[in-house]
Amino acid sequence: MRKLFRPSLFASALMISFFLPSGKVWAQSGTVTDDAFLSSNATTQLLNLNGQGISLIVAGSGAAVGSLHVGATTTYIKFQLPSSLPPTDTAANVAKATLKLYLSLATNPSGTIDIYPINSAWTESTLTPSSPPTISPTPFATGIPVGNADSYLVVDVTPLVQDWLNGTANGGFANDGIALVAATSSSYVVFDSKESIITSHEPRLEIVLVDSGPTGPVGPEGPQGPQGPAGTQGLQGPAGPQGPQGASGIAGPAGPQGLTGGIGPIGLPGTAGTIQIGSTATGPAGSPASVTNSGTANAAILNFSIPQGAQGTPGTSGTSSGARMAFSTFLPGPLTGPQYSATQFVPDLPITITRITTSLKTIGDSTCSPSVVRISNNSTNGQDMVLGGQPTGDSGPLGLLYGGGYVVSVQLRTPASCAGATPPADANVQIEYKMQESGDQQACGVGSSCGGICEALSTNPYNCGSCGNVCGTGQTCSNSACSGGPNCSSPATACSGACVNLQTDSNNCGSCGAVCGYSQSCLNGSCFGGGCLSASDCAAPPANSVAVCNSLNTCGFTCNNGFSACGNSCTNLQTDNNNCGACGAVCGTGSSCGNGACSNTKDAWDLPGNQGN
Repeated sequence: MRKLFRPSLFASALMISFFLPSGKVWAQSGTVTDDAFLSSNATTQLLNLNGQGISLIVAGSGAAVGSLHVGATTTYIKFQLPSSLPPTDTAANVAKATLKLYLSLATNPSGTIDIYPINSAWTESTLTPSSPPTISPTPFATGIPVGNADSYLVVDVTPLVQDWLNGTANGGFANDGIALVAATSSSYVVFDSKESIITSHEPRLEIVLVDSGPTGPVGPEGPQGPQGPAGTQGLQGPAGPQGPQGASGIAGPAGPQGLTGGIGPIGLPGTAGTIQIGSTATGPAGSPASVTNSGTANAAILNFSIPQGAQGTPGTSGTSSGARMAFSTFLPGPLTGPQYSATQFVPDLPITITRITTSLKTIGDSTCSPSVVRISNNSTNGQDMVLGGQPTGDSGPLGLLYGGGYVVSVQLRTPASCAGATPPADANVQIEYKMQESGDQQACGVGSSCGGICEALSTNPYNCGSCGNVCGTGQTCSNSACSGGPNCSSPATACSGACVNLQTDSNNCGSCGAVCGYSQSCLNGSCFGGGCLSASDCAAPPANSVAVCNSLNTCGFTCNNGFSACGNSCTNLQTDNNNCGACGAVCGTGSSCGNGACSNTKDAWDLPGNQGN
């Protein structure tokens, strides 16, 4: 039997997992978003560092380290749900959830702790002893022994995670995390936080998901049970009426045999007999086989009845073309380049990609230009996912159709640019797909097609509001418009992502975008100069143009045939990647300008066998 996929991995660090159709089990992890502690001892509280400390402390009111009093200390932890799980999974899919906490090195843990659900919203950066979050009056678990240093404390929290996923509308409660509280006054334990630089053993929430399969066929009827014991004898009934007279008695013995008679005359020859096969029918299971003659003794027509055989063992269920499947890949480390293909797989049969989601372990700084990961056939059919300042991304419902035997790849298409700031890092990409059906149609999700690649024009800074419209350095794309920019020091002002002086910049004279005329200069925010009596008084004109002295005796220029004026330059709008079809219309990465329109071109990502798909 042929396998459905022939995946090839680009890097040894890459992790690929398949989420199979119904009836299968897989694992996910909830991402810790906030962890901190509050202590009654001011010195202990300093170690929290506003939620950025490397340790999480739980201590009773009488706990001490040597001669130092620790103070009553409670730890608070919150995990990201449900965005850490596939979008369609609910509490019913959670088979098991496990909390794992690492006991820090070189500590002396003792005693027991309790776990309480938290009933109010909080964040690690705003947590203060004067306003702690509200915890449930009823603990989830009590008297948990803390164990030894340099080991894990493991607790089954399946009912708690199911309540979080159900939410308050379905009898559960909001996911505001858990509180770790000392069970006795002397209890003391130190866990590693997500900021730990010693072991990087952050708190973990490991979830095992399960999906139920379809109902199997009805099995064969079982054998008849043994006959039950005989009942007790009933009462004797009344005497019946007299019966009729009986039959005659047994005949007496036969008399002696008489003498043999003489041989009779020879008879006439009989007619030759014939046999034909008539009908053949299937009888009920368990009935006896039979042969009947519907003809005559000399011209027989034999009809057969053969009983049905026993029911065979049910076969395995076939794969439904609409079953959900998933392909996942991991891009390790900072997404700062260079460009590379993270992985690729080749389906044996045609498939339709229905959704793409992403998640980041490390979110990029707001000053970074984000990275772009492309899922495509290395040509003009795919989806761009922007990874930068948001922890997750979702393409929405898709319809990307790929033929069997063609490569589907995951590429770091546009690396992030951060100039020393924290870049986005450690990305996971999950691709949901199904076997292709006759009614499937090519369609983008929340975005629009730009040269065959689906782009989210409302948020993509490389295609903001329209295909190829690139936001300036430090700007973001929101509601299909570029906004923001760099923090400029006086007297500079941010214009189109750059810091300029509005008093002297001839391209931004007095205000952003106010361009002085040819041969003019900007002084104190106003354009001046450029006077002439003839074209010979003017400075050399821009390339592809000739100088003119207009009726107002100011210098100007006229672009040659085939060129158009964009600011103080002449350009060919049919081929200029920075002014494609109109001034300022910039073609995105991987695209080029032809006939006044941006389109994707083949590049180093193209692989043999993909042409024409």
